[in-house]
Amino acid sequence: MSGLDSRSHDINDADCAYVPHTRPAGIQTRGNLVTSLAMLITRRWRRQAMVYVERDAQGRLLRVEQQPFEGAEHMAVESEELQNWLRVKEEVKARLDSLNSSDLELVRVLEDVIIVLVDRGVIQYTDLPAAARDKLDQRAVARADLEGLNTILREAGE
Repeated sequence: MSGLDSRSHDINDADCAYVPHTRPAGIQTRGNLVTSLAMLITRRWRRQAMVYVERDAQGRLLRVEQQPFEGAEHMAVESEELQNWLRVKEEVKARLDSLNSSDLELVRVLEDVIIVLVDRGVIQYTDLPAAARDKLDQRAVARADLEGLNTILREAGE
């Protein structure tokens, strides 16, 4: 199991245990360990909360889990080291999300560049690998279908 799993875990005030699929009033979670740990830190009983960690040969945190695992040591949730690790993990996630978003935008840019190159005769469409032509054709058909649906919706709304 990875250090940051996608299962939903929240906190039960009575015994400081993780309880899956429940949410304290007013608390929204993204369903990951980082969010659960952040909630622990802000709760009034945080001094009682512990997590289990694995370190590399240099002593840096590699893995954080809410349940014990072989070779794990326990660590207080409010520890500065854990806070730094969580902050870095969140920063990495935010940057990866940004890259993923820009990748989707870049795909459309590349499609437009290919169209311009073909229109100007710089390359022939058939110069592209068959797999690339197939993907471009599928996307063109999908966009045309969407445009057709948008036209139908506009006409129906008038």
